[in-house]
Amino acid sequence: MDGVDQPRVIGALIGALRADDAFDDAFDGEATRVVSEVVGALSEVDGFTSDLAVFLIAGVSAERGWPSLPAMGVGLLLDALRSAGWLSSPRGRARLSLVEAEAHWDVAARDALRSAFAAAHPDRVRQLNEAVSDWYADQDAPARAVRYAVAAGSWPRVVAILTSNWPRLLFEHPGTLTRALRSTPLASMTGSPVVLALQEILLPSAAIRQRLPPRLKESDWAAVGRSPQARFALEVSLSAAVLLRRRGLYAQARAYDRQLDAIRSSSIAHCSTQIVGLTSLAFAQSGILSQLSGETTEAIAQLREAYRHAGVSSFQFSASDVTARLALSYAIAGDQRQSVAWLARSREAPVPRGLLARGIRGITLLAEAKIAAAQLDRERMERALGALGASLDLDECWPFVISTRANYLLTWGAPREIAAYCAQLQARPDQSVPRSMDADGSIAGPIRAAVEVNVLLALGRGNDALAILGGRYQHHAALDEPRARLALLTGDSPRARDLALTALDRTPALLPIQRLELRLIIAVASYRMGRIPQAADDLRRAVSQAYLLSVLQPFLRVPRADLLAIAERVPDTLTLLGNERLVQATRAGGLEVTLVTLSGREQFILAKLSQGLPAAAIASVLSVSINTVRSQRRTLYRKLGVTSRLQALRIAADLGLLAAPETR
Repeated sequence: MDGVDQPRVIGALIGALRADDAFDDAFDGEATRVVSEVVGALSEVDGFTSDLAVFLIAGVSAERGWPSLPAMGVGLLLDALRSAGWLSSPRGRARLSLVEAEAHWDVAARDALRSAFAAAHPDRVRQLNEAVSDWYADQDAPARAVRYAVAAGSWPRVVAILTSNWPRLLFEHPGTLTRALRSTPLASMTGSPVVLALQEILLPSAAIRQRLPPRLKESDWAAVGRSPQARFALEVSLSAAVLLRRRGLYAQARAYDRQLDAIRSSSIAHCSTQIVGLTSLAFAQSGILSQLSGETTEAIAQLREAYRHAGVSSFQFSASDVTARLALSYAIAGDQRQSVAWLARSREAPVPRGLLARGIRGITLLAEAKIAAAQLDRERMERALGALGASLDLDECWPFVISTRANYLLTWGAPREIAAYCAQLQARPDQSVPRSMDADGSIAGPIRAAVEVNVLLALGRGNDALAILGGRYQHHAALDEPRARLALLTGDSPRARDLALTALDRTPALLPIQRLELRLIIAVASYRMGRIPQAADDLRRAVSQAYLLSVLQPFLRVPRADLLAIAERVPDTLTLLGNERLVQATRAGGLEVTLVTLSGREQFILAKLSQGLPAAAIASVLSVSINTVRSQRRTLYRKLGVTSRLQALRIAADLGLLAAPETR
């Protein structure tokens, strides 16, 4: 056996056992078979303590009707195997625990022993692996327990271990968990929503969506929270909500999240101790779903509750995960002081291992990038964006990533870089768009639309921006500020002011950063309309809010010349407006934006001109005189600022007018 004389070693083992009276007389006559089978059984385990060896040998002895070796005999056996070079240190006589060093087989010796044992006792291999799995489960070692359950092909046992120990496996042994999920047939997972959710997180499959557990009746939620089934129902609701959220099915995820909230609230109200360890995780799931749905204020409240319960959570990762998400939520809201404070707490929290550690690092880097963008700290933002790389799950964090990168380009990027990013956003193939981008109830689509509008405004392309503002998300609050700013930058100050005031009054749940941006638009619009006292008051309020939030970037989104003119009447605002970072940053908000509005007839004539039709042919199509067409064509040229067909087509293409539908 690869240079090892197996019969000689077995003989030496028997001699050592007999010399120390560790071999019962009942073994005489079949000592070779007994020791060979015991050693073969031990070879099924890659590493073990003396406790596990005693357990395995006792099992083999009971199955064969042999007297079991005493603990002293087991120690002698392990020492002899070590002396033969088949087993590594430590010495077998040492009484070891799982947290101490273990004895490990020589790889070649173990492979040969396992092959011989499997050939002689094919029916015993599965039983041994099941027994070892049970032993490790009793020792509170779920990673080892599930590994041997997988080796045994005992799928109900695998699912039971995963269901009971998923938090530890997910965040301490993600590799073992992934291998177990990859090995387990999907049909065996149907009875465990928890395992289905884990499968979706680590190894997504379209088939999983069809195996969701049914929701409870709403009238039963409170009663379940008071019942002995509260923990199980909470786990089911939590798992289903995570699974659906990861699929981008936000409306369905919300339904399970409401069930989760009702069961959690009922259980807490009745002082149930069943869900204590899950409370932080449940609040965190609700907070993440709210964040991804654009309800940042609600997300902050839920995540703060998760943090409050993290101290009694059975999951060590809770504090670091929740604090990182709070830092990101406050950064999204624009409150950079709070974001910085929660980032500091995240760094002080216990650091998890494996999968979650990478996710938390990605979220903290994104929060740092957003803080740096708001404070116009270019060096810090470049460092955070560079480290961010592929740390984040693009499906869920995509909207926050693209908005942060767009902010960088709009602040420090050259026009060519901004144009390239705009083309990248608009040309992105449908199949590569994350699922969450088009999900009902997700903030991803509105954020992307707002990013595109802001980029187009920076390029002066008002017509393209207007087309997006009139699209699918036209009524979403995320587009209120870009819509008002378009009106401001195209010279329609009354409309800009009305839009901004309406947004402030209509949406009481606006984020602090959104209120600041709208307040600046109102200030500039009022100034241009000659309402100087109102403009000065709005600028004063905006500057006060900026100091409170510790932000500078919103002041780049409106023309700086107007702000300085207003500031002459509000001297205490000049300090902020004179900030060195603000002065040096690219003034994207100061660009003039071109917006050409054509009538339906003018749009139709433009389309026919692009097709090469002469005035006479267009007149025939419209059933009007050629002079009428020529008059309308002159009006079209005047609006475009051109004098010829070729110039008109070039300018119209730049403005995005040729893509508009034809209307007679």
